Order: sequence, then C-alpha cells, then structure tokens
Amino acid sequence: MWESHLEIESALDRIDLVDLVDFIESPEPVATFAIGLVVLFAVRSPAFRGMLRTTRSYAGWARDRFGWRFSAISALRSLLRLNSAVRVPSCVGDVWLRPGTADLPVYDEVLRDDCYEFNLPAEPKVIVDAGAHIGLSARLFAHRYPRALIVCLEPDPGNAALAVRNAAHLPNVRVWQGALWSHKSTLTIENPKAETWSYRTGLPKAPEEAIVPAYGIVDIMRNLGVDRIDLLKMDIEGAEIEVLQSASNWIHNVGTIIVELHDRFRPGCTDALNGAVGSEFLPQRESGDIRVLVNTSQKARD
Repeated sequence: MWESHLEIESALDRIDLVDLVDFIESPEPVATFAIGLVVLFAVRSPAFRGMLRTTRSYAGWARDRFGWRFSAISALRSLLRLNSAVRVPSCVGDVWLRPGTADLPVYDEVLRDDCYEFNLPAEPKVIVDAGAHIGLSARLFAHRYPRALIVCLEPDPGNAALAVRNAAHLPNVRVWQGALWSHKSTLTIENPKAETWSYRTGLPKAPEEAIVPAYGIVDIMRNLGVDRIDLLKMDIEGAEIEVLQSASNWIHNVGTIIVELHDRFRPGCTDALNGAVGSEFLPQRESGDIRVLVNTSQKARD
C-alpha cells in the first residue's frame, strides 16, 4: 500500500517514457490509487473540478510544445500534486513551472522567444537580475555565461522559492527574496492578488505592511564585495523610477542595462531611464517595452 503522497510522486517520476494508457492499465497499486483519487475528488469537490480545468489548460499548453505523450503524463502528475510545480524541458535544461499561472507565458517569452536577446561587449563577471520571478531569465544567463556570478532579486516569497528550486544545481546563482529600490529599505507588495509576474513594490503605509527587504545597487555591490555590475537586468513593475533616480551613485559602474519599462501604468519610467543613462549609454536593442543599453565610457570598459 502506498503510504504517502511523496511515494505517489516518486512512482510518477519513474514513468516518464510510458504511454498514459499503459499507466492507467498498469497493475501497480499507484495506478489504481491515482485514478480512484481523481474520480473521488472530481465527484465530491468543486475545488478539485477547478483544478481539473487548470490541468486541462496546462495540458493543452504542454501538448503544443512538447507533444501529447509528455502532456498527458505531466498533466496527471500536476493533478495528483494538486497543481503544484511541474518539470518541463527547455533550451537550458529542465525547469519548474506552476500550471495555471503566469509562469507559462514567462517560459514562452524568456526561453522560447528569447526576449533577452543581446550582445555584451565582454564576458560578464557579475549579473544582477532584478525582478527574477521564478528564475528563468537567470537560468538563461547562467547557460550563456556559466562563469558569471548571478544574483536574483524577487520580492514575492512563492516566486523566490521556485527560483531557488530552478537554480538549485547552479552554484553561481544566488536568489535573494527582496526587491531592488533606490536604497536599502523595507517595502510592501502593493498588489498581492495580481498575476505572479506583475507584483509591484512600494513604500508601506503602515509598519506591519513592511515585509519585503529592499536593496539599492550600491548595497548589492557592497554585499557582494564588487565595484562593478557587468549586466543589470530590471523588470520591476515601475520601481525602475526609484532605482534610476538614484543612478548618479552607481550608473558608471554598470556595463549593460536591460530594462522593461512600465509607462503603461506608471508614467515617467522612460524619462527616468533617459535621465539616468545620459550620453554614455548607447541603445543596442529595443523590443516592445524592453530596452538594452551599453555603457561606452572608458570607466565601463576598464
């Protein structure tokens, strides 16, 4: 008899290459238990029926990218794990995603459509990924630049925990549960019910709302013991205004900036960027709201 949920997951992890029908028809006790569990909860639980809808949507997404066999097995695993994270293949190796969340379009943008396509003037030694979400952009950077130290900042604890899982095998990637800001502080998440890729941070209105540690660029360099960041990526949902308004203290110590601007809901982001970079940064690429700018000053090249 299968004594724990973890034993079910372990059994499922051993059937990557079998047909779903073979699994359902298998005499193994886990197969009988799994199907019985699905039927029982589907009949009795509206919440579980909601999970079925999420799983069906995920199965369609997975089928279009990885084929029907992978989709069937992965969707069943997701259902038995109550729609917790699932492992899917990618151009940088297997990664973990949460069905029914913005993780799926983020996967498409970062690992399929390569929204962070750029050319650096030299191999980076230090990369800061602010607004790291679940770590997919960090995985991409680590794949391209395996010798670089990569620091991920993500304000949401759930996202940060999955980023840790996605980077667990990479000793050069560090995940900090925190936000990028103009200076060291403590912030709040202003829209905690938003999609997982669109959390906005800001100053708390009450002391009990101050739950997110925040760091300025100077704080990060001091904590790492470095005097230069070769690549600074920012996707921080409008907080780029505060970060860039403090840029006179650190902008000359950054080699390349990749920033997604959010003027559509917080006007002033583009103005803050233009005011911060001056004439020393030259644009390399512009795609939608994403800008890539390279520091051409002598100090940046040294």
